[in-house]
Amino acid sequence: MFTGIVQGVGEIIAIREPSADFHTHVVKLPDGMTEHLQIGASVANNGCCLTITQIDGDAVSFDLMKETLEKTNLGRLKTGDAVNLERAARFGDEIGGHVMSGHIMTTTQITRIERSEFNRTVWFALPTELKPYILSKGFVGLDGCSLTIGDVAETEFNVHLIPETLTRTLFGSRKEGDIINIEIDPQTQAVVDTVMRVMAQQKSCYIRTIGAHMKLAAFLQKAYSVLDRLDLVLPEKPGKTDWNALAYRWHSVGKKGILESLPNPHTFPLDRLAAVGTQTEKLKRNTEQFLAGRSANNVFDERFARNGQILAGQKPCCTNMPSKGCV
Repeated sequence: MFTGIVQGVGEIIAIREPSADFHTHVVKLPDGMTEHLQIGASVANNGCCLTITQIDGDAVSFDLMKETLEKTNLGRLKTGDAVNLERAARFGDEIGGHVMSGHIMTTTQITRIERSEFNRTVWFALPTELKPYILSKGFVGLDGCSLTIGDVAETEFNVHLIPETLTRTLFGSRKEGDIINIEIDPQTQAVVDTVMRVMAQQKSCYIRTIGAHMKLAAFLQKAYSVLDRLDLVLPEKPGKTDWNALAYRWHSVGKKGILESLPNPHTFPLDRLAAVGTQTEKLKRNTEQFLAGRSANNVFDERFARNGQILAGQKPCCTNMPSKGCV
């Protein structure tokens, strides 16, 4: 775990490349960063968590595998380049920035820099995949620096840097076009991902429920057609007698006779007609309201939704409607 407070800038004094997808960087650490340092310890290089594999005085080696080389700017570095450094936080340390894991999501490019006497505003390209997590006044890790996001535009976002940040980190020498590592705030990611997942589930439940209603409406329209063929006239609001008459007619005439009277019997679920006659008066009223383009009190009625799904041959998508906590 890291805090995003850069402790110093190190110089890459050697790079070993035994293969194209595996590099070893040897970094000279600044004074004060080698105390109690051990092999296996973690040090953030430009915000990327790397493991120490060898220690030779103030020269420390780190191995970079394929994923690290592809996802970060470390694979672009050469001997003589500098990196922001931070040792792993310990319990009891002050968290001056925000909690960071050292897991770089991707890189971005500096698009422009606005300078004034004491301040500097740096603009970065906004990666499409990170748009949900880059929020004005939220946290972001850039090359290992914990920074507050300023303005967020459609394709860019910026941070405002004070002289102390420019002095202690590589941002004092950064220029337009430079490639920067990004780590989004893990708490922001957790909240955004959870909300998006819940909203997607609710949307899916709504769609399935509406789909069931549409199937129910289509079914009832076909039912009206069958009633017409059986010479049963329904009033505007079908009553119990009419529905029971349909069920009676279904049982007395038999499936074969009705099947022969239909233009395409294989597309019509006639075996559900008997069940129609057993539905409650409330379901019938709600059905008529739905077919008229409305539901009771202009809102979804939970029981109607569930009955509608059952009648349409579907398993109800949830115990409650989404607005009542379906997740």
